[in-house]
Amino acid sequence: MSKPNLFNRLFEMVGNLGESLMNDIIKDYKVQELTEHSEKNKWYRLTLPEGKSGDGSEYFIYVKKADSKKFCIFLSGGGIAWDARSAAHSFNGGRALGNLPKYYWSNLRPITQGKNISFGMTRTSLAENPFSDWNMVIIGYSTGDMHVGNGELQYKGKEGEDKTLYFNGYNNFRAAMNRIVEIFKDPEELLICGDSAGAFATPALAMPILKEYYTSCPRVTCFSDSALLINPHWKETIRDCWNAEPFAYDPISTDNNTIDWYRRLYETFGDSINYLYAGSPRDHVLARYYMDMCERDVTLKQSIAYFQMRMAKMAKELKAITPKFGLFQYSFIDSPMEKGTAHTICRTPRFYKPDAGTGVAMSKWLGDAVNGNIYDVGSFENPII
Repeated sequence: MSKPNLFNRLFEMVGNLGESLMNDIIKDYKVQELTEHSEKNKWYRLTLPEGKSGDGSEYFIYVKKADSKKFCIFLSGGGIAWDARSAAHSFNGGRALGNLPKYYWSNLRPITQGKNISFGMTRTSLAENPFSDWNMVIIGYSTGDMHVGNGELQYKGKEGEDKTLYFNGYNNFRAAMNRIVEIFKDPEELLICGDSAGAFATPALAMPILKEYYTSCPRVTCFSDSALLINPHWKETIRDCWNAEPFAYDPISTDNNTIDWYRRLYETFGDSINYLYAGSPRDHVLARYYMDMCERDVTLKQSIAYFQMRMAKMAKELKAITPKFGLFQYSFIDSPMEKGTAHTICRTPRFYKPDAGTGVAMSKWLGDAVNGNIYDVGSFENPII
């Protein structure tokens, strides 16, 4: 992690000012709180007083009711923290514009509303969205622990002050599910999915969802968008740093927690669930996390090349869990110098855009999959970039 220079700091100041202005504007367009009289096919907030964000601030989820018996539980992404150093670098506009280290969202301030409900598969007002008639819940994420944490981490703030990061993801998830199951009863079809940190969490939290909350749904699909981060110390991070419960760390036996969680899920539920994975072959965001989390002294180009090799290996491992695992490879370029590809697209406008390499849009593939037509798009072993 390089030391910031004067220009980094200048852009950080401008970025923080810009985000502050955006937050003030978005406050005037904040979605309303859910009530018993709320309209259908419209997004609402549901504040959970027992929940808590990473910085101790309020926690809430987003809810949209529809007329169908189809139900989607979406686990939001938003980075991770794994030690005091990463905890001290939460995401904000200043760090983004200043190209400074930033690892996770620590709260659900107004600017996060857009990324949660305005684009991709959660923009349910679009007729071409295959989920426009689905009931949906977005479980917000602001704790840096892949939704499975139940602990606290002390760290030093920018001015050397003592601060606390609350790894409260699993408590927030439980609080959300306790309310959700009261609102959405007996769905005939259930999609459990997520992007980034929520994509990792999908196979982990599908276990309590299907064992405790929705135990008899006849059609269930689990879908992860971008969940490959190699770390030989995943078990220690999940158990000792995030203080997760045994169900989250017991299955971990490799450096790929997503594979371990999906393997356990398949061993438990077998072919009664449909399994889907999407990602890009040279994900530049996850390649950066690998460099920092594992403290690798390599260039971004080298880390992206390593990611590509491990992504090809992961595709084989997913198919080894079950040959019926549906895979979708997309190749949108986001880091041209290193030929780095996109990190998640299911909640971006690219959800509807055919990939240049395959000619297939994720919206088409995912819509077909939840209707029982599961197939692969692209090849992680021989990607077209």
